[in-house]
Amino acid sequence: MESSIRGIFCFLLLFGFTTSYSQAPHLNSIKKLIEEANYDQVILIGEAQDTLGLSTYEKAELQNFLATAYRYKNLEDVEMAYLIKARDNYKLLDSLNKVDAISLEIIHVHISTSKNRDQSKGYVEEYIAYIKKRNNPELLTKAYIELAGTQYNFNNKASLAGLKLALKESNKVDDAFLRGRIFQNLGVLYATDAILKTDSSLYYNNKALKIFEKLDAKANLAQVYLNRGVVYYKRKEYQRSIAAYQKADSCQLDGYNRTIKSYLYGHLALTYKAMGDYKNALLAYEKEQSYLDSLHIEEQEKAIKEIEAKYKTKEKIHRNEQLQAKNKLKTYQLFVFSGVMVLVVIALILVLLSYNKKRKLAEQQRTIEIQKRTNLLRAQELQEIEVMIKSQEEERQRIANELHHTIDGKLTQLKSNFTALVNEQHTHTDTNVIFERTGVLLQDMFDQVEAISGLQQLGIGNAGLVATIQQLAQNISIPGQLMFQVSTTGTIKALNGKTELLLFRVVQELCTNIIKHAKATEVTISLAVVDDQLYLKVTDNGIGMYTKKHSQPTGMGLENIKAKIARLGGSVKIVSERNTGTTVGIKVPV
Repeated sequence: MESSIRGIFCFLLLFGFTTSYSQAPHLNSIKKLIEEANYDQVILIGEAQDTLGLSTYEKAELQNFLATAYRYKNLEDVEMAYLIKARDNYKLLDSLNKVDAISLEIIHVHISTSKNRDQSKGYVEEYIAYIKKRNNPELLTKAYIELAGTQYNFNNKASLAGLKLALKESNKVDDAFLRGRIFQNLGVLYATDAILKTDSSLYYNNKALKIFEKLDAKANLAQVYLNRGVVYYKRKEYQRSIAAYQKADSCQLDGYNRTIKSYLYGHLALTYKAMGDYKNALLAYEKEQSYLDSLHIEEQEKAIKEIEAKYKTKEKIHRNEQLQAKNKLKTYQLFVFSGVMVLVVIALILVLLSYNKKRKLAEQQRTIEIQKRTNLLRAQELQEIEVMIKSQEEERQRIANELHHTIDGKLTQLKSNFTALVNEQHTHTDTNVIFERTGVLLQDMFDQVEAISGLQQLGIGNAGLVATIQQLAQNISIPGQLMFQVSTTGTIKALNGKTELLLFRVVQELCTNIIKHAKATEVTISLAVVDDQLYLKVTDNGIGMYTKKHSQPTGMGLENIKAKIARLGGSVKIVSERNTGTTVGIKVPV
């Protein structure tokens, strides 16, 4: 808001946000007393409350509650003082919705106590211009009602226009009581002599009546019935007027509404007088005077309470000064305690950082060890392949030498025999001898070829399958981290060289997979021969290969293993669950 609302309205905050807070227990008690209309207790407890230990929000709420209580005790000046204090505290909190609502209450108090209508109207108009920018239809509706109030009995047509604006704006608000107030005021305005449209007055009167009956708003019901009685009085329907006044009188009102009672009996006296019933008119007039007298007594009590309120305020300031010194000491102690806590938190953070660093280093070391073992396996495999290739090359060379020294000479002799047979330069006896020698020569060649082809192929060497696997387990074990153990059941006889080599390659591949992926600490390799079947089992205590998405473990490595075992006529079975390890069982006929 660029311009300020002058005088008592002061300045409204333009920037900030609405903040919500939890209600303190003692404030909840006072709020409940407000809802029960127990205003004397609100004032008694609220004035005795020491505000020094309260937060800014709690102070604002307490001051707002006290303003409400003093409003219903007709102590507008005390109400005004607390409203201003509450608004100032809400400003400190940037709680603009609260500030806007209390500012409207301040305007209402000013309108009800000031005789300067133009000044009051100016305050309301500036507030309306501001609240339109805030886009708050509820407060804008209430502001239009206040604008209509500044013109009541001064310019009733302008007042009527203000109420119609309020009615239009109220359609944006889900507040039945607020709409009831508008209907009630419209009923009053249409009954004034300046407008006097009694049908319209009764129309809005009935709409207000339905709302207040549903909400059980007794004070508003009494005012609606009172206005209805006035309308019937002006229409000279005196019996209906008296019935409306009697309904208003039947509403149970507290002391705050003695003014309504005085108006009621004043109008009732006029109605009886118009009917010529002077006896009842006199009785009604006497009741009116008794209520007016009680109002004068209330004014005296009001002055006394104002003096008491000022005294209590001074006393509260004195108590606050005493507590202020204690609070300074508490603040110092809190500062020291906070410093110690900050140091403790910093120490904990440093410990956690150190722990995390050590954990990361351990993980890196484990990764390096696994990589080393993996590289060792690869190097061993390459070395074995190199040895195998070298052995095969030597074997081929030996076979070539054998063929050269044995088969080559015999083939040359065979060629000579066949040449002699073709030339037919010999006798029949010589031919038979050549055939016999050729047959012997061929048999000898067959025996030589069979001897050469029957040589053992090189593979895992003379050590055998079990010893080779044991050597592998010893080479790839990591003390304290990953241990490979080999166990056998019964006697494991030497197998076909090709079978032993293939089984060793399978074990080697399984061990490589465990090192890379299983995160295991123990691995057991078991071999046993039962009923002409070799059983090979590799078990680890790692994280397993199963997940929720896969019912069976998959991967190229496992598929290769299954294919290799299938070539031997065997089978593979894998048992694995998450975090419970993996077992690969292999069965091969021997």
